[in-house]
Amino acid sequence: VNSRQDIDPFYFVPSQTNLPKALKSIRKRILDGAYCEQHDFFYSYFVHPPTQSESNGKRLKLDSIGRSACDGSVEIPPYKFEYFGPLNGDGSSFIFDRFSLDADHWGYFNDASNTPMADYMNIPFSTLTCDGKVNQEGGGDLNANPDVNVQNIATLKQIQYPTGGVSIFDYETHRYKDLWIANPRTD
Repeated sequence: VNSRQDIDPFYFVPSQTNLPKALKSIRKRILDGAYCEQHDFFYSYFVHPPTQSESNGKRLKLDSIGRSACDGSVEIPPYKFEYFGPLNGDGSSFIFDRFSLDADHWGYFNDASNTPMADYMNIPFSTLTCDGKVNQEGGGDLNANPDVNVQNIATLKQIQYPTGGVSIFDYETHRYKDLWIANPRTD
């Protein structure tokens, strides 16, 4: 196991001895022990440049999975993973800040430049009438609309298999219709 740079032990771990780790490898043996196979995991990080020195500015990224005999005598080409999104100036993959408010209704990045001062709801302002009294009902101004240009950042784009074949992933936005009230009550 490897230490993690994307988790702050002060906030997430009760003691310094139990720090979260990234899985480094898995070994599997046939019952009689005659054959042993090892899978090695290779990682890097998605990075948000303004906060890259903090744990919330990084997220663990699986780059590849290698496979070999436990003694190293046979090595098979790795599975390689590629992700959507731009690269930073240093070549690392971009990710938005973990605590960013710039997310759509389903939690995908939307680059909406929401601020902490925005209400945490995307409900239009409305007026409510109850028992003949008019009450102002608040709403929110958080922009949670999907943005197809940025929603795929840091999602899996492609897997390259040891045989040379590839699987390419294509994602679509969720769809919804505006709320429609059949018979609004007016009395």
